[in-house]
Amino acid sequence: MHMDMEAELFSPSWKIVNGVHSYGLDLKMHRIGWSFAYAAPSVKGSGIGFGLRRAMGAAFQRILSKASNAKFNCLEIRQFTTKTFLGFTAVTIAAHPSNLCPSRFR
Repeated sequence: MHMDMEAELFSPSWKIVNGVHSYGLDLKMHRIGWSFAYAAPSVKGSGIGFGLRRAMGAAFQRILSKASNAKFNCLEIRQFTTKTFLGFTAVTIAAHPSNLCPSRFR
C-alpha cells in the first residue's frame, strides 16, 4: 500500500497522519483499494503531564487499554481538548477504533 501523505512517528507502533481530515483520508484510501471498518465503539481517554506530548501519550495509553479487546489498526480522533494549569497539560481525547483493510468491493 502506498500512501502519498505526511505521517510522523508517535510511538514505536503508531504513526500520526497529518494534513488530512477523516473524509479526505477515506477518499485517498478508497482510491488505492483500501477501506475503513469500525472495530469498536468510541473511546475516551485523559492524560496529564509536563508538556503536550507527555499528556497525549498518557491519554492514548488509556484509550488503547480501554479498547484492547477490539482488533484495530487505526484510531480516528473525534475530539481533542487541552488545558494548561501551573505547568501541567491536561489532554482529553475521544477516538474511534477502526480497521484499515483491503476493500472487498474493488
